[in-house]
Amino acid sequence: MAFSIYNHPHLYRWAMLLAYGKEYAARYAAMADAVGQPSDVLEVCCGDLALYRHLRSRGLVKSYRGLDLAPAMVARARRQGVQAEVCDVRAAPSFPAAEVVAMQASLYQFHEAAASLLKRLWRAAGRALVICEPVRNFSQSSLPLLRWLALLLSRPTDGRDCVFRYAEESLRALYAEAGIPMTTVSFTPTRKEMVIVSRKPSVGQRAC
Repeated sequence: MAFSIYNHPHLYRWAMLLAYGKEYAARYAAMADAVGQPSDVLEVCCGDLALYRHLRSRGLVKSYRGLDLAPAMVARARRQGVQAEVCDVRAAPSFPAAEVVAMQASLYQFHEAAASLLKRLWRAAGRALVICEPVRNFSQSSLPLLRWLALLLSRPTDGRDCVFRYAEESLRALYAEAGIPMTTVSFTPTRKEMVIVSRKPSVGQRAC
């Protein structure tokens, strides 16, 4: 079976720290700012729970549920007392409902069916869908070694090589195709990642 860093949670965390450098904390801060208030959170492709830890440290978690394809990531979350389940995002017909549904740096792995996936995530979100997605990364480097590293770090446990990456224009086009509003759009400090918040109208707004 092809090597996947997602089978090695500790190695995965160190690799992400090295890959993102000073922007590592900023990406989670941007997601936390988007969540904004204590919420019931569903994180799809939860990985090593970095977002959960950041949200919890800021008092933004009323409840949390993580879904991930990698059994090693799920097992580690459960050992920490966090609710997590193994889930193949591509095959799931729907997702558990939550006030806030979040996905970070994973949408590109499902680009063949990304519009359908976004619609399912949107349906599950009671208040907001928060997506943080790379739009500049090593996969676009002119250096073969960096492109190979990007491929290695993004290979899921099912062994697929994820060559595709979004740019800002193609990500905006995806949301338009899926018919999902982009309520606010921001970027991490070096513009590596795009943070998109899609908010649903409140009950009062729906009644108008």
